Amino acid sequence: FALELLRAEGMPSDGLRSKSWDEFAGPDAPRMDFIFTVCDQAAGEQCPFWPGHPVTAHWGLPDPAAVVQACADLLKPGGQLFLSTINRTPSAFALAIVGAEYVARLLPRGTHRYQQFLRPSELDTALRRSGLVLREVRGLAYEPVLRRAWLSRSTAVNYLMHAEKPA
Repeated sequence: FALELLRAEGMPSDGLRSKSWDEFAGPDAPRMDFIFTVCDQAAGEQCPFWPGHPVTAHWGLPDPAAVVQACADLLKPGGQLFLSTINRTPSAFALAIVGAEYVARLLPRGTHRYQQFLRPSELDTALRRSGLVLREVRGLAYEPVLRRAWLSRSTAVNYLMHAEKPA
């Protein structure tokens, strides 16, 4: 649904397509500096091997601020950082944990841990302490029956942040 979301927001998506992990394992795979993943042990998935040893991060880390700092250290001046996570609110608990894991069974039970959810203010603090400038915060809404996602004004459950390293 990522391509649909890009198109719906008027972003260029020509030439973009879903890719198999295999495309990143060959000798002519594109070089990547950073990989942000939700695999690891979140849902019992096996993380793929990333050639070239790019920096990888999983939001289930005990210190998300350290991840933000590591990203800031690696960004060039003018570099852009985009983050997506779940807010630590009663609404997020109800939808991401109770709704998605227990009621709709879209995810295995135990996928999310409420105490690891981050409020936008906490992530903004980590960005500022890392020398980054917050450019935008947008909510991300998702309709699981239609498998449709869109940007929204509400950050009550999911949200995206865009930050920049000053030039």
